[in-house]
Amino acid sequence: MKMKEYLEFTRGKKSLQGNAGRSGFIKWAKKHHLLGRIAHEQQDMLAQERSSEFDQILREIIEDQRVVSSGDVRRTSFEINRLHRLLLKEEGKIILLKGSAYIMAGKKAARGRRVTDVDLLVPKPQLAALERFMLQNDWGYDSTTDNPYDQVYYRTYMHELPPLRHKTRKSVLDIHHALLPLTHRFSIKIDPMIETAVPIEGTPFFRFADVDLFIHAAVHHMLDEEGDNFGRSLVELLDLFDDLDCSLDLVIARAAEVGASKAVAYALSAIYAITEDSRLESSLSFIKKHTSSLVSKAFLDQLALEPKGISKLFLYCRSHYLRMPLGMLAAHLFTKAKKDFMIKFKYYKNAWGRS
Repeated sequence: MKMKEYLEFTRGKKSLQGNAGRSGFIKWAKKHHLLGRIAHEQQDMLAQERSSEFDQILREIIEDQRVVSSGDVRRTSFEINRLHRLLLKEEGKIILLKGSAYIMAGKKAARGRRVTDVDLLVPKPQLAALERFMLQNDWGYDSTTDNPYDQVYYRTYMHELPPLRHKTRKSVLDIHHALLPLTHRFSIKIDPMIETAVPIEGTPFFRFADVDLFIHAAVHHMLDEEGDNFGRSLVELLDLFDDLDCSLDLVIARAAEVGASKAVAYALSAIYAITEDSRLESSLSFIKKHTSSLVSKAFLDQLALEPKGISKLFLYCRSHYLRMPLGMLAAHLFTKAKKDFMIKFKYYKNAWGRS
């Protein structure tokens, strides 16, 4: 079964008929964390098909994932409701990002999505006040980053505060003030995106306009990730692309305005390579101008069940090269490795002392 068919089946565009290729497809979907989405899109078909033992196995696997992903959505919705009550009187725009925004806006990209935390974005001038408010209301720093090094590192170099964890519910909250780390080789202009953010009905929260949802996803997946689970990333991009209510020329103009031309070009390149959507033909010159065929091919290779080791290594090195200067990266990785070693050393030392 070809990759285009995999993606069409995942998004409910096509029914997976017969057993040929199903085993490989399930392995692929599991690798890319897409079984929950498949359960959402294909539940009627799976309920009807009872032609073989494999169909029964497929139904059981996907039903399990449907339950898990539905639980994620319920927990996220509940957590956003708690934040709604807490932040109702807070001034200024508080913008939901990623899965949280998709769920509350009823976007296709939320279907069967695994969500592990809530992501917010506020203008940087609001950041300190919001952090103080959260710390006064049963939120604290997650234990993994509640140490002097990580506190300084996040506040100096990152695009978000150190993660917060609720003291009783144990849910995780990421509060952003930018879309990329401050050390990143690209800088996205966030103010125009905040200015045009739209309110989410019945809540104090906002979300990005549809064009900016697509741009943010492109920035996240094409400039700040290593290509892991790229099938899931591409499904998200395809969903958001389908939701666009403006012309492709306006998308490209908006990307240029906020400094995201390269990210959007790589996203459109991947979409065109898989779908051959005629709507994208007018953007081919834009794609060619802002992308490298080597990088584009490396991303597409991540769609395979077993990507080439060299392409995985290439994207890993690229993501770190983009994220921060090499000298800073080396120092950061050394410090993190040293910290991890000391944690393990203390654990085994204590375990040895008790034996």
